[in-house]
Amino acid sequence: MGTVLLTDLLERAARLWPRMVALEDPVGAITYGALPERARRTAGLLRALAPGGRFAVWSANRREVAELYWAAAYGGLTCVPINPRLTAREVDGILRDSAVEAIVVGDDTAGGLPPTDLPVLVFGEDYEARVARAPELEAPGRSPDDDVLQIYTSGTTGTPKGARLSHANFVALAWSAAVERVAVHGDRYLVPIPLGHVSGGNRVFSCCLVGATVETVPRFAADETLRRFADGGVTALIAVPTMLQALVDAAGGRDATGTLRRIGYGAAPISHPLLVALRETFSCELQQGYGLSETSGHATILLPEDHLDPAAPRLRSAGRPAAGMRVRVVGDDGAECAPGAPGEVWLRGGNVMNGYWRRPEETAAALVDGWLRTGDIGLVDDDGYLHLVDRRTDMLISGGFNVYPREIEVQLHEHPAIADCAVVGMPDARWGEVPVAAIVLRAGATASAEELAAFCRERLAGYKRPARFALVEALPRTPLGKLDKRRLRAELAPPGA
Repeated sequence: MGTVLLTDLLERAARLWPRMVALEDPVGAITYGALPERARRTAGLLRALAPGGRFAVWSANRREVAELYWAAAYGGLTCVPINPRLTAREVDGILRDSAVEAIVVGDDTAGGLPPTDLPVLVFGEDYEARVARAPELEAPGRSPDDDVLQIYTSGTTGTPKGARLSHANFVALAWSAAVERVAVHGDRYLVPIPLGHVSGGNRVFSCCLVGATVETVPRFAADETLRRFADGGVTALIAVPTMLQALVDAAGGRDATGTLRRIGYGAAPISHPLLVALRETFSCELQQGYGLSETSGHATILLPEDHLDPAAPRLRSAGRPAAGMRVRVVGDDGAECAPGAPGEVWLRGGNVMNGYWRRPEETAAALVDGWLRTGDIGLVDDDGYLHLVDRRTDMLISGGFNVYPREIEVQLHEHPAIADCAVVGMPDARWGEVPVAAIVLRAGATASAEELAAFCRERLAGYKRPARFALVEALPRTPLGKLDKRRLRAELAPPGA
């Protein structure tokens, strides 16, 4: 497995299942038999535009986005997927940091692209014509350790950092997914979450290994998703809890299983009542995955059989180490914690990233002797199940997306009326958590909540924008002068919460 390239997986799939649909969206489809040539031609086009081998894609889900991942694998290129929900300012920051030489965009994002000197390709008729004319490229001398995707994950420093993910990382993840039956031969796997999210993108490779179809949709709609279960032949779904809640609500108490055999969920905490409601709405397997962008996807798995007893404590866990993964819980002294004792979660396996793009110090801090320090606090019970006690410092998860308060605070500090600010996550019935900002104004300055919201709309994606702005005289601090976010959350909580 250590010498296998992603393209080896696709060539195998093309031989075994040439007429099976590999990728499909509402507009079209491509088979495994046709995908290698298409990917090589796309690689030829991109190499001509990006001689250094680095390009970005900013688009809603469509099969061409997944084809770009395969093009990167064939062409010795690195693809930088950008979340389609980001603002032009955020996109500009990633383009500058990633040093890409070209960008591919969808018609949904083209109008919002920041000013750039980069060559821009827009999905559509002209793009199709250029791919058809391009020479096929299969770069020689590729290594399993070569980067294929660089997925940006916001950092606590307030600026995003790119996790460098290789052929070897995704091959290891695909093998683990096959062993754990995340994807099964013959599946029609619906992926409504962005392909630029690691748990969406890795399905492209995992489904290829076992012979399954990846069906993408540009945006999630609960009613349409239920219809795909009823008469579209969808057998598997990857979703975040907010999507699952919308499906339960749309089903209205009726059995909505249809052809669905498996629901994979993750990316955010899920409530016990929602798990119970899912069991009542869908007569299918449930499977949870815990992981990070830095692990190319899952690191632990809560198996379908772990979901059978709704009263079992393990149902509130993140599962046990997935095939090929090792998990340690490490105390402040560097020693492994005993069962039941909390500490930092460390992960090790073939799917752990190469490192962060141009961040040697942060890479050295995150990767220690082959182990990834997650910053998550957890404990392992006597049966080997990992329970997450807290998440990475200050991070919140809103609608399945990681949100780092520091990134929001950096932007708010640029407002001329703001003297100080802090952002914390607060519980929300719909999104799980939302950011809430406490604002200290400069002496004599004024700023309304509407003005601050407009300021954030220009600078931050919707899921990062504070849901509420609270004007305060001062931020709570410890005797040492450090911001006390625990006290701040209590002060910002609604009465009776």
